[in-house]
Amino acid sequence: MSLFKTLLPTIGLLLFTGLAAADDSTSYGNLLTPILSSGETILGEPIAYPQGKPKVTAAIVVVPPGKETGWHTHTVPLFAYILEGELSVDYGDKGTKVYKAGDGLLEAMNWPHNGVNKTAVPVRLLAVYMGAEGIANAVAVPAPSTTSRTAPGDQRASSRSSSRAESTPALAALERRRPCRGSARRVTITPHE
Repeated sequence: MSLFKTLLPTIGLLLFTGLAAADDSTSYGNLLTPILSSGETILGEPIAYPQGKPKVTAAIVVVPPGKETGWHTHTVPLFAYILEGELSVDYGDKGTKVYKAGDGLLEAMNWPHNGVNKTAVPVRLLAVYMGAEGIANAVAVPAPSTTSRTAPGDQRASSRSSSRAESTPALAALERRRPCRGSARRVTITPHE
């Protein structure tokens, strides 16, 4: 009987240790697949959170085939995750980057950019703005001068870019508060002609 009393705690400890080891496979850390970990935007700018009462806004943004977001900037940090499709983002003098399904990024802050869907399928992305009460998540801005990218004497491309910058209903849509499926919101980018 004394051998049983001695072995019982040992067997119990071994069983518990085995269960704990098996349980490690479902621990929180093992459930994560990192998408992004950074303190800088896609252009290397340091992340700067706005002053004021914090306000996080999450939205699904949809850019139809052949359409664009319009030139804009973000004054608050924005994490974006491409759910479907491919989005080309023009950062002016900083070049163009192409993001595909599965890509995560911290979007440029205070730097003009324009997202364009050059494909035949809609682009869907999750946008998470880390803002503050009373501060806009996105601000419409004029398109940067395209003189350096246009042949001398060709004003057509420059005037097209300018007219697109004036019409930015997509940015207004990002600020609308229309709930859709619970607390999530879906934003459809209004096409530019």
